[in-house]
Amino acid sequence: MIISKKRRPVSLLLIPALFALLPLSACDDTGEAPVKQKRSPVHLVETATVELKPVSHQQVLSGTLEAATTLRLHNEESGLITHIPFHEGDVVKKGELLVALDSDMIRAELDKATALRQQTSIDYNRLKKLLPKNLASEEEVARSLTTLNIAIAEEQIQQLRMDRTRIKAPFDGVVSQRNNEPGDAVDAHSHIMSLIKPDSLLVKVRVSDQWLTLVKPGDAMQLTIDALGDVKHSAYIERIHPEIDAATRKGTIELVLRPLPDQARAGQLARVHFQSQAHELLVLPVHTIHHDINGAYAYLAVNNKEGKTIARQRYLTKGRRFGEWIEIIDGLDAGDQIITKGFLSLRDGKAISVVAQETGSAGSEITEPDITEPEIINSDNTAPANTAP
Repeated sequence: MIISKKRRPVSLLLIPALFALLPLSACDDTGEAPVKQKRSPVHLVETATVELKPVSHQQVLSGTLEAATTLRLHNEESGLITHIPFHEGDVVKKGELLVALDSDMIRAELDKATALRQQTSIDYNRLKKLLPKNLASEEEVARSLTTLNIAIAEEQIQQLRMDRTRIKAPFDGVVSQRNNEPGDAVDAHSHIMSLIKPDSLLVKVRVSDQWLTLVKPGDAMQLTIDALGDVKHSAYIERIHPEIDAATRKGTIELVLRPLPDQARAGQLARVHFQSQAHELLVLPVHTIHHDINGAYAYLAVNNKEGKTIARQRYLTKGRRFGEWIEIIDGLDAGDQIITKGFLSLRDGKAISVVAQETGSAGSEITEPDITEPEIINSDNTAPANTAP
């Protein structure tokens, strides 16, 4: 069965009324169609004033305490050791006998050289007396003098060898190493023992080359020794090594402990709280710096000719990084207004409205946080930028 719906006919009286209403809804009083104006939202940003700030680098570096003066004692004559009374840890005084070698053979050689020197001296004096009487020639006297000088030199050589069989302490110190025992036969130039000065300790640490320019000999540092707890001790930079390791780009500095802590010994682990002197530098927060194919840049808030505030892109040259701050070498001047927040959809020349302005604390020192591990940063040497819409 097919069911069909019939449409109800529209009344012919309503058609003129509908056509009469069309002009009233499509046109206004002026006869023109209304146009909706779309207003773009104002771009809100926060700014800060670029200024010089005192900055310094701070880092914890590990090193090992070493004796500032260490002497390795070697024998210059071969022979048997007959006397070596001191062991590791023994205190010795300057001039005290440390090692003696068997010297019987050298003593005999010395006695022979002494006798020969005495005989040649007698012969020379006798010929010198005969020369005025023409009983000896000048040639004989000269030859006798030469023989005497050779004998004197030979005696000095044997005496020097004799002295080298006895090794004495050159300073007050402590025996740190003993390698032989009495009765050992040693060759010439063997390392028999070592001597250190316990009243002077130093520590060597390796520092990145970019921070070496911020310190100099004499600068004071603080360090802790793990074996002695968390007490901080005073240390001073003694010297800065002139060469940089090409593989690690790090240099070595030596620090001397003054005064020497009690129970501090060579070989203990020390942690140097490295902190450079504060320098007045032009710095920016790391997150305000951006990068493109042309280099690093930042956005400034400036006024154009119409008096409107716009964002201006400014390329710059970066320097060293101090934690969340980075040095600006070129491209900005003190007093510039840098945009710190509101980077989303921001572009060069865009109109902006400053809603907040940060003011830096003048004279406050910016230090990099204590770190013992290298910081993880992006490949372009910047931290991830914090953007705000």
